[in-house]
Amino acid sequence: MFGILGRIFGIFRRRISTEEQLLQKLGLKAFPPYELDEKKNRKLRKLLPHITLGLCIELERKYPSFGQITAEREVYNFEAPEFLMRLAELEESPPPKLPGIYGWYFDKRPPKVPRKSRVNINGCRLLYIGITERGLHDRILSDHFRGNAEGSNLRLKLGCLLRKKLRLKLQKVGNRLTFGEGEDKLSKWIAEHARVYYWASNRTAQLERIAILRYSPPLNADYNKDHPFYPRLKKIIDTCKTKARQT
Repeated sequence: MFGILGRIFGIFRRRISTEEQLLQKLGLKAFPPYELDEKKNRKLRKLLPHITLGLCIELERKYPSFGQITAEREVYNFEAPEFLMRLAELEESPPPKLPGIYGWYFDKRPPKVPRKSRVNINGCRLLYIGITERGLHDRILSDHFRGNAEGSNLRLKLGCLLRKKLRLKLQKVGNRLTFGEGEDKLSKWIAEHARVYYWASNRTAQLERIAILRYSPPLNADYNKDHPFYPRLKKIIDTCKTKARQT
């Protein structure tokens, strides 16, 4: 117990919350108009988990080119989220109607998805990262939790992976591909096993790229085609789509 407490207090002691502390750690007297040599850049990135996000934002205001560093620090939120929210909690305290980034964590692994995950919060694995420009509220609640496979890439992938377990069948309805009446079963499974963490941001594309490259969630395709699971997932989805269009 004392060892755990020691590590916790050690983390707090290492938090860097002022420009002076950061300069001292980097061995600098002042930031240039923000340019660091390669060695200092590597050291700065090693320190990122211990630098408060507030300090990064403050430095970005003073040195606009600090924006990349702020974005990299921001993405660490996925490793230490303040909260993971179920559907019921999101309905009670809805996400804002603002652009942002979000991560989907699951306490149950969909069939065929690799067991190993780079982020695991109390048994919930980070399997998917997404962004939205039109608003977190509609994207998370309307599209992903309650929508259909046509309007949600996440639902399409989950449905194809769960098709045997939940007896789902991707089908063509007009010009759309959905799981038809099976969408309700998929919604129920997601509500039971998914947790979401999100935050509003105006640099969604930048954050998405950094986050996916860092954490390589197995259900993401963009920036993630080197993931060992990508070819298998693509084949499963392509097969489902082909069968749906042929019937």
